[in-house]
Amino acid sequence: MNFIIMNSIKRVEAIIERFSERKIKIAIAESCTGGYISNMITNVSGSSKVFDRGIICYSNQAKIELVKVDPKILENFGAVSQEVVEQLANNI
Repeated sequence: MNFIIMNSIKRVEAIIERFSERKIKIAIAESCTGGYISNMITNVSGSSKVFDRGIICYSNQAKIELVKVDPKILENFGAVSQEVVEQLANNI
């Protein structure tokens, strides 16, 4: 296993441990990552203590329907924009 992957796993493990101690839950709305972040989290033992849900909303329509992203924001700024990312994070 290469250094980057090992480093990522250690970081996810640390996040899960800290969130578990603080009783913080994680919910993720992913687009371009296609579920990769949720996969990284759920592959770590103990993640069920903190991982609540993950939604993959790749298409614009999925972003609108599943995570209630404002269609005007998508139209004005594009799917890969800070404005859309903020709505995904806030609305999940």
